[in-house]
Amino acid sequence: MSWFRKLWRRDRSGGRDEERLAVGSAADRLFERRDPLKEDLGRYKTFWLTNFAVDHPISVLTLFVLIVLGGLYSYLTIPKEASPDITVPFVAVNTIYSGVAPEDIETLITRPLEEELNTVRGINNVITVARVGRGSAYLWFKHGTDMDVAYREVRDRVER
Repeated sequence: MSWFRKLWRRDRSGGRDEERLAVGSAADRLFERRDPLKEDLGRYKTFWLTNFAVDHPISVLTLFVLIVLGGLYSYLTIPKEASPDITVPFVAVNTIYSGVAPEDIETLITRPLEEELNTVRGINNVITVARVGRGSAYLWFKHGTDMDVAYREVRDRVER
Protein backbone atom coordinates (compact mmCIF):
# COMPACT_ATOMS: atom_id res chain seq x y z
CA MET A 1 0.00 0.00 0.00
CA SER A 2 1.38 3.42 -0.93
CA TRP A 3 2.29 6.10 1.59
CA PHE A 4 -0.49 8.28 0.17
CA ARG A 5 -3.18 5.67 0.86
CA LYS A 6 -1.85 5.03 4.35
CA LEU A 7 -1.98 8.72 5.10
CA TRP A 8 -5.46 8.96 3.59
CA ARG A 9 -6.86 6.15 5.74
CA ARG A 10 -5.41 7.44 8.99
CA ASP A 11 -7.75 8.87 11.61
CA ARG A 12 -7.04 12.17 13.40
CA SER A 13 -6.29 10.36 16.59
CA GLY A 14 -3.85 8.08 14.80
CA GLY A 15 -6.03 4.95 15.04
CA ARG A 16 -7.70 3.01 12.28
CA ASP A 17 -11.28 3.56 11.18
CA GLU A 18 -12.38 0.19 12.53
CA GLU A 19 -11.06 1.00 16.02
CA ARG A 20 -12.76 4.40 16.01
CA LEU A 21 -16.11 2.90 15.03
CA ALA A 22 -15.90 0.25 17.79
CA VAL A 23 -15.69 2.91 20.52
CA GLY A 24 -18.91 4.44 21.92
CA SER A 25 -22.53 3.43 21.99
CA ALA A 26 -24.77 2.64 19.04
CA ALA A 27 -26.45 6.08 19.38
CA ASP A 28 -23.06 7.81 19.25
CA ARG A 29 -22.20 5.90 16.09
CA LEU A 30 -25.60 6.65 14.55
CA PHE A 31 -25.37 10.41 15.02
CA GLU A 32 -21.63 10.65 14.52
CA ARG A 33 -20.59 13.09 11.88
CA ARG A 34 -18.67 11.23 9.22
CA ASP A 35 -15.88 12.73 7.17
CA PRO A 36 -16.11 11.20 3.70
CA LEU A 37 -12.43 11.90 3.07
CA LYS A 38 -11.45 9.59 5.92
CA GLU A 39 -13.66 6.68 5.00
CA ASP A 40 -12.15 3.53 3.61
CA LEU A 41 -11.10 3.95 -0.02
CA GLY A 42 -11.45 0.27 -0.72
CA ARG A 43 -15.10 0.58 -1.63
CA TYR A 44 -14.45 3.22 -4.31
CA LYS A 45 -13.33 2.38 -7.81
CA THR A 46 -9.84 3.59 -8.51
CA PHE A 47 -8.14 4.06 -11.85
CA TRP A 48 -5.08 1.86 -12.33
CA LEU A 49 -3.03 4.60 -13.98
CA THR A 50 -3.61 6.99 -11.09
CA ASN A 51 -2.67 4.28 -8.60
CA PHE A 52 0.50 3.53 -10.54
CA ALA A 53 1.44 7.24 -10.72
CA VAL A 54 0.95 7.70 -6.97
CA ASP A 55 2.84 4.51 -6.11
CA HIS A 56 5.76 5.15 -8.55
CA PRO A 57 6.59 8.88 -8.66
CA ILE A 58 10.15 8.34 -9.93
CA SER A 59 8.88 6.33 -12.91
CA VAL A 60 6.38 9.08 -13.77
CA LEU A 61 9.10 11.73 -13.53
CA THR A 62 11.42 9.66 -15.74
CA LEU A 63 8.69 9.22 -18.35
CA PHE A 64 7.99 12.97 -18.28
CA VAL A 65 11.67 13.81 -18.82
CA LEU A 66 11.89 11.31 -21.71
CA ILE A 67 8.84 12.84 -23.41
CA VAL A 68 10.29 16.37 -23.04
CA LEU A 69 13.67 15.28 -24.41
CA GLY A 70 11.98 13.50 -27.34
CA GLY A 71 10.00 16.64 -28.13
CA LEU A 72 13.12 18.81 -28.05
CA TYR A 73 14.97 16.37 -30.30
CA SER A 74 12.08 16.35 -32.77
CA TYR A 75 11.82 20.13 -32.76
CA LEU A 76 15.54 20.61 -33.40
CA THR A 77 15.78 18.00 -36.17
CA ILE A 78 12.59 18.87 -38.09
CA PRO A 79 13.36 19.79 -41.71
CA LYS A 80 13.08 23.42 -42.78
CA GLU A 81 10.43 22.55 -45.41
CA ALA A 82 8.01 21.55 -42.67
CA SER A 83 7.79 25.17 -41.50
CA PRO A 84 8.14 27.41 -44.58
CA ASP A 85 8.70 31.15 -44.54
CA ILE A 86 5.31 32.74 -45.20
CA THR A 87 5.11 36.32 -46.40
CA VAL A 88 1.80 38.13 -46.54
CA PRO A 89 1.47 40.14 -49.76
CA PHE A 90 0.65 43.44 -48.08
CA VAL A 91 1.66 47.09 -48.57
CA ALA A 92 0.68 50.05 -46.40
CA VAL A 93 0.75 53.67 -47.63
CA ASN A 94 0.60 56.42 -44.98
CA THR A 95 0.19 60.11 -45.72
CA ILE A 96 0.49 62.94 -43.20
CA TYR A 97 -1.22 66.31 -43.51
CA SER A 98 -1.07 67.90 -40.06
CA GLY A 99 -4.06 69.73 -38.61
CA VAL A 100 -6.56 68.72 -41.31
CA ALA A 101 -9.98 67.23 -40.51
CA PRO A 102 -10.71 63.60 -41.48
CA GLU A 103 -13.35 64.67 -44.03
CA ASP A 104 -10.80 66.86 -45.81
CA ILE A 105 -8.17 64.10 -45.67
CA GLU A 106 -10.71 61.77 -47.29
CA THR A 107 -11.62 64.11 -50.15
CA LEU A 108 -8.13 65.54 -50.77
CA ILE A 109 -5.91 62.49 -50.20
CA THR A 110 -7.46 59.06 -49.61
CA ARG A 111 -10.11 58.99 -52.39
CA PRO A 112 -7.71 60.04 -55.19
CA LEU A 113 -5.06 57.72 -53.71
CA GLU A 114 -7.51 54.80 -53.62
CA GLU A 115 -8.60 55.40 -57.24
CA GLU A 116 -4.98 55.50 -58.36
CA LEU A 117 -3.93 52.41 -56.36
CA ASN A 118 -6.84 50.32 -57.68
CA THR A 119 -5.09 50.28 -61.08
CA VAL A 120 -2.07 48.36 -59.74
CA ARG A 121 -1.90 44.78 -61.06
CA GLY A 122 -2.51 41.89 -58.66
CA ILE A 123 -4.47 43.79 -56.00
CA ASN A 124 -6.90 41.66 -54.02
CA ASN A 125 -8.25 44.23 -51.54
CA VAL A 126 -7.81 47.96 -50.76
CA ILE A 127 -8.87 49.68 -47.53
CA THR A 128 -8.41 53.38 -46.88
CA VAL A 129 -8.69 55.13 -43.53
CA ALA A 130 -8.87 58.88 -42.86
CA ARG A 131 -8.00 60.31 -39.45
CA VAL A 132 -7.16 63.75 -38.14
CA GLY A 133 -3.98 64.80 -39.95
CA ARG A 134 -3.37 61.36 -41.44
CA GLY A 135 -4.60 59.12 -44.26
CA SER A 136 -3.72 55.47 -44.76
CA ALA A 137 -4.21 52.96 -47.55
CA TYR A 138 -3.79 49.23 -46.95
CA LEU A 139 -3.28 47.00 -50.01
CA TRP A 140 -3.49 43.21 -50.05
CA PHE A 141 -2.18 41.42 -53.13
CA LYS A 142 -2.95 37.98 -54.52
CA HIS A 143 -0.64 35.19 -53.35
CA GLY A 144 2.26 34.61 -55.68
CA THR A 145 2.60 38.32 -56.57
CA ASP A 146 6.20 39.51 -56.80
CA MET A 147 6.21 42.03 -53.96
CA ASP A 148 9.26 43.94 -55.23
CA VAL A 149 7.48 44.72 -58.49
CA ALA A 150 4.22 45.46 -56.65
CA TYR A 151 6.02 47.83 -54.26
CA ARG A 152 7.59 49.71 -57.18
CA GLU A 153 4.21 50.02 -58.91
CA VAL A 154 2.57 51.32 -55.72
CA ARG A 155 5.38 53.84 -55.22
CA ASP A 156 5.05 55.04 -58.82
CA ARG A 157 1.26 55.47 -58.45
CA VAL A 158 1.66 57.40 -55.17
CA GLU A 159 4.22 59.75 -56.71
CA ARG A 160 1.84 60.75 -59.57
